Amino acid sequence: MKPDTSTPAYVDIRQLHVTFTGGKKPVQAVSGVDLRVQRGEVVALIGESGSGKSVTLRTILRLHAEKKTQITGQIRVGDQDVLTLSQDQLSRFRGRVASMIFQEPLLALDPVYSVGQQIIETIRRHENVSEDQARQRALALFERVRIPSPERRLQAYPHEMSGGMRQRAMIALSLACRPQLLLADDPIMAAEFAALLENHNRDRQAVELAVYNEAEEMLLAMGSMDQHHAVVLGSRNWHPGVVGIVASRLSRLVNRPTILFSFDENGIGKGSGRSIPGFSLVEAIDICREHILRGGGHAMAAGVSVSEANLEIFRTTFCEAARKALTDENLTAVLELDAEVKLSDLGIDFLQNFRLMEPFGQRNSEPIFLCKRVTPRLPGRLMKEKHLRVMLSQDGASMEARWFNAPLQNLPKPPWDVAMRVQRNSWRGEEQWQLTLDAVRSAE
Repeated sequence: MKPDTSTPAYVDIRQLHVTFTGGKKPVQAVSGVDLRVQRGEVVALIGESGSGKSVTLRTILRLHAEKKTQITGQIRVGDQDVLTLSQDQLSRFRGRVASMIFQEPLLALDPVYSVGQQIIETIRRHENVSEDQARQRALALFERVRIPSPERRLQAYPHEMSGGMRQRAMIALSLACRPQLLLADDPIMAAEFAALLENHNRDRQAVELAVYNEAEEMLLAMGSMDQHHAVVLGSRNWHPGVVGIVASRLSRLVNRPTILFSFDENGIGKGSGRSIPGFSLVEAIDICREHILRGGGHAMAAGVSVSEANLEIFRTTFCEAARKALTDENLTAVLELDAEVKLSDLGIDFLQNFRLMEPFGQRNSEPIFLCKRVTPRLPGRLMKEKHLRVMLSQDGASMEARWFNAPLQNLPKPPWDVAMRVQRNSWRGEEQWQLTLDAVRSAE
């Protein structure tokens, strides 16, 4: 079967041939393999023992002895031609772009270094972080793969762990540098990893949703966005790992620079900010330098730390910098619509596929949909005397929508054309889907 070439693939293997030449006579292990894998796609290679499954995976990382292996064909991962990479480029490629969970961890892990040391070294090899930062990442990875007593296990050597624990440590090592492509050499380990990842994703989504809901309530309490040029929020209830994602969602929602802080028990806040065109976060952070502990990044995304006692003065200084820099034109959002849908399209299959696109952020923007000629069930319900919650109907299908900062005294005449986002929410422990309206006009 010929691969589908209609859309670009993240992994594109064409006419791959692998021959081992180190023995008495050449052995052709792989012959004419074509394989295309899209981002977010899971593919299983099925075949009997010796059919070349593991050889194919190892070839993607170029792990075979080069002097004893002949490889022809094409292997592209992202924008990189794997077969033409130099040794330095290959070293950067392995772990950072593509990583592998090996079938036998005891053979893959170095016996003379603790598992924690190996993960820390891997992270620091690819990223400019301190040893302490890398150690914290390693600890978080052990917690993520549910290794008991993770701090103590970081000091353990591979032979001191059980087989199952070594497998989980191998998974943690393979995830250390956040690779774009993950390969698994063993179906049982791949299934275990898939289950761990699914559980982690569910946990992360629940945490993100809780943070978003609380931040949204704070946002509603601020009243009209016409009086605000930036948003700075903080809480001790928020997980630092999701504040960047939530800040990105809120920034798009209100078209304002947004920074969210997660404060620990010592009152130290780790913040993540997202901006809008026309406003540089790093320049604003420099203006606030005397009120922060540290901070940096680039114009559209930045990280900053502040003590809880200085949050209010930081907010005031940051928002004043935004007021001076941003014009009315900057604060007027320009919507780029991704697709037109009908309410009847937003069924179970759509929502399940939509979930696979998450998490949304700076490099993976929330899609905005156009839905034409919907009928609002007015007057709807007010939120904080400024925002509108209303049921929309179209051709027999209905769905609830929220419209922040709605012009309550001058609503467009129904029916409406709406620019909207599809978002998940939680009510009394149950997941619900709803629409958030970015713009509304009378239908043409």
